[in-house]
Amino acid sequence: MEDEIIQGLEIYLVGGTIRDNLIGLPSSGDFDWVVIGSDSKEMINRGFVSVGNHFPVFLHPISKEEYALARTEKKIGKGYRGFTFYTGADVTLTDDLFRRDLTINAIAKSSTGQLIDPFNGIQDIKRKRLNHVSSAFKEDPVRILRLARFCAKFSDFFVSEETLDLCKMMVKTGEVNNLISERVWKEISRGLLSETPSKMFDFLEYTGALINIIPELKISDLVKRRLDNLPNDVNLSMRYAILCFDSKLKEMIHKRFRAPKNCIENANLFPIISQELKKPFLDAKDQLFLLEKTDALRKPDRFIEFLRIFSFVEGKNIDRSIWKNRINKLRTINISSLSEFSKKENIHIKYEIRKARLKILDT
Repeated sequence: MEDEIIQGLEIYLVGGTIRDNLIGLPSSGDFDWVVIGSDSKEMINRGFVSVGNHFPVFLHPISKEEYALARTEKKIGKGYRGFTFYTGADVTLTDDLFRRDLTINAIAKSSTGQLIDPFNGIQDIKRKRLNHVSSAFKEDPVRILRLARFCAKFSDFFVSEETLDLCKMMVKTGEVNNLISERVWKEISRGLLSETPSKMFDFLEYTGALINIIPELKISDLVKRRLDNLPNDVNLSMRYAILCFDSKLKEMIHKRFRAPKNCIENANLFPIISQELKKPFLDAKDQLFLLEKTDALRKPDRFIEFLRIFSFVEGKNIDRSIWKNRINKLRTINISSLSEFSKKENIHIKYEIRKARLKILDT
């Protein structure tokens, strides 16, 4: 059934969906469309909902997919927001594709299935090359981060020498210093969830960008290997904990990233857990310290996941069932009864709880 909302519009599918399909990756299910020869008034009259903060982007009222008016851009200030956009009806598809970052992202598909590839993105996919579309690449510092993330996502691709030179120039001229925390975190977090996160940091180190973006972050080869070898189901907060493991100035890193609360908590806790679990023997006091420090009685699943990650990165087998049993036993303590006893005997409740917990762990 033909979609009457878009009937008559000149529309092309663009971006990552086409790229990933040509590479042989499964589709993410996100479709981005570019509209040629239209304007905001027509889009709204057709029922689209305007959502673009800096340029006209619209949501289809039914599918909720993004439709953007074709645009050109001009650099007028610093950073990724320092652009002015033109979305006149005379902007062509090639004009729109020209403003994109990499050739592999500058491929479009028509409604009939024809691929439009004015900048040889398909050839670069075959060559496994990450190459910029034009020298305008150097005007947006976010593109360094995106390129670094693509290095992590497409581990068998290489960055062209010309594109590397542009990235180094952006570092040298200070353009990279105009990045804001939200965009840095967005790209770094996505890279951490990619196939080989180490490639992202290798690229940022090689171009000199890393020390400008996050100077406090220290990433050893060991940490890189650990990140690359993590099982696919390890979540972002645990990956972030491993990323920060070697760094002393964690609080500064958290602030620069504006990292989510769970990422910060895990990054701060993992070194403590690692230090305790490396001990040859844990007595009842050690066990209780570890469980209380990690809030394991309230968040047992997180603690068990910490044990799994520790076992994986340290190559030291931890019997998680033993710790699950300890947690379950501690959670059976009747706090109400202890509270009543404490009041009667004029003893602090925390003392009685600790005493009861140690007794269980000591058996």
